[in-house]
Amino acid sequence: MWTQAPSAIIDSPEQMLFLDNLQARLSFYPYVTSGTRTPETQARAMFKKIQLGGLEELLKTYSNDNYARDVYAAFPDNAAAAAVIAKYRDKGYGSAHLRGLSVDLRTRDRTEDEIRQMIEASIALGANAEREYTPPHLHITIPAGAAPHAAPALLVPIVIAILGILAANYWGTR
Repeated sequence: MWTQAPSAIIDSPEQMLFLDNLQARLSFYPYVTSGTRTPETQARAMFKKIQLGGLEELLKTYSNDNYARDVYAAFPDNAAAAAVIAKYRDKGYGSAHLRGLSVDLRTRDRTEDEIRQMIEASIALGANAEREYTPPHLHITIPAGAAPHAAPALLVPIVIAILGILAANYWGTR
């Protein structure tokens, strides 16, 4: 079963369903290092990237250059960066971690083949998988609304159980 860091918050149906489906496609257990983030935890994650790679690392990671530059300008003030991040989040921008639509998977203790398997399985599940090196991990963006597709899968065992009860009752009265 996939496991998670104590600080990794997995609280959206999309995250849980994705991780369960990912696990079903892998022969090893992925380790989740990050899930849903608050603006404050997002600021800390972005500050770590700044410390390791500067503004260039933020610009490589985030598609919205203004977002990256505004957070960089707030460095090292976590509260100021969190306010910037919250402003972007409220406009629908920023990291998918802020919306519970992303997970990070540890890669530092994985073989190249295992990393490839995680990427391929994520893509097969409709997610976007990006390998990041600062710090090393797989960043997975899960499509919004992915969880409602779980309903049919959950109904199958229920329907089978109901049919079993009906059959037992039918055959038991004959």
